[in-house]
Amino acid sequence: MKKLYIALMVLAFVLSSTLAGFSEAADAKREKTSLKLAASPGPYGDMFDEAIAPYLEKKYGYSVEVIEFSDGTAAHQALIAGEIDIAIIGHLFYENFLEKNLQEVFTPIYVVPTAGGGIYSHVYKSLDEVKDGDQFAIPSEASNQPRVLDVAERAKLIELDKNADPDLVTVADIVKNPHNLKFVEVDRYLTPKALDSVQLSFIYGNIAFASGVDLSTAIYAEQLKEEYKNCLVVYGPKAKEQYVKDIQEAALSDEFKAILGTPKYAAFQWPLKSIPDKFYTDQGLEIPKP
Repeated sequence: MKKLYIALMVLAFVLSSTLAGFSEAADAKREKTSLKLAASPGPYGDMFDEAIAPYLEKKYGYSVEVIEFSDGTAAHQALIAGEIDIAIIGHLFYENFLEKNLQEVFTPIYVVPTAGGGIYSHVYKSLDEVKDGDQFAIPSEASNQPRVLDVAERAKLIELDKNADPDLVTVADIVKNPHNLKFVEVDRYLTPKALDSVQLSFIYGNIAFASGVDLSTAIYAEQLKEEYKNCLVVYGPKAKEQYVKDIQEAALSDEFKAILGTPKYAAFQWPLKSIPDKFYTDQGLEIPKP
């Protein structure tokens, strides 16, 4: 009996030592205690600040700072340099565009509900009122011109060359322009202000939101393709870090879903898949079956 007692005591000691070791290993994996997020001006930094950050702070003790970037390339260069840990400043198409241009890997870890863009006007209440020679302000960045022109085509304002690469189209690929619209390229943050001087303006959802433009006033609302829904993204080599798993966990939490269910985000379009395929393929993992 005494031998059994000693054996049980030894076993208990071994188990407690092992569990302590596991605990220490878990703590060691979470050595990072602060996180910096890059966000474009508008609702996406709010999403992180209102739900994901409190979750991370309460459950894992992270301190979280949201930093606004108006330049997406600069934000991604900060990701590469390790100056920030995660960004929510672009959609999946934009991330692929930057990968090619910067020759780096960016891994999206979660796709968020996204406010679609739209065609707005201070002059017209309907596209049926558009007149010959009207000016149409569009964002100047090349990475998003295919998206904007696709919306204009769906609105039946133009027709694009069917032989052109849909990911690279520009105004030069317009083959039919029945209203002889004059496309004026402006900085994306100036597209709301452009409404004072042009008849039509394409405004991204987050910029409309940040500028106080009611999304419901668009005379043509964009139905977002999956590749144009915004995502939380990390620098590829960091994709397996513990803090990345923690952020993904927070984004999948009921707390985050509750925030997104409030009226503030009612007009946002949900992704078909919250975890994009690229999250798995960037790590050489098999994509889970639906």
